[in-house]
Amino acid sequence: MTLIFEGTAESGRVRRKALCGPIPYADPDSWAQLDAAVRAMRGRQYVGERVALLTIGGAGPVETRNTLVRLAARGISSPLRFPAALPSASVGLVAIGLGLRGPTLHLAGTVASLTAVATVLTRTWIRRDIVEAVLVVASTTNFRARSCVVDSEALGQITLSELLRVE
Repeated sequence: MTLIFEGTAESGRVRRKALCGPIPYADPDSWAQLDAAVRAMRGRQYVGERVALLTIGGAGPVETRNTLVRLAARGISSPLRFPAALPSASVGLVAIGLGLRGPTLHLAGTVASLTAVATVLTRTWIRRDIVEAVLVVASTTNFRARSCVVDSEALGQITLSELLRVE
């Protein structure tokens, strides 16, 4: 049975030092995705390169980009913050935090509009034996995220839109 796990930015920040070491800047949305991902993977025994990571969310970390804009307006440049402002920043943070080395991909857009694409990718990766499982993490609202792990056993049981409660 596949379960849905929810994560928050606050809980993700707490996990920061234990999982990722000294990462100075990450968007609250990325921390929420990390928290949801850790909850979904807890107790699972997959090898890092046999798990794909698929994140779904907006155009990227809005809060971090806004910080860069404010700093630039004051004539300040922060090269440490640039990687955290990329749309795929959450993929990197989650992969590092969990030691995942399989395929990774960030789908930028609304969860509702991208679950069909995510479902096809998930099925393809598993059916072609590229991976044993796919960790899907979706940004929701207010720095919250939902996640699930789909493996061959859960593949035909339910759609990602049902798993992520997308209407």
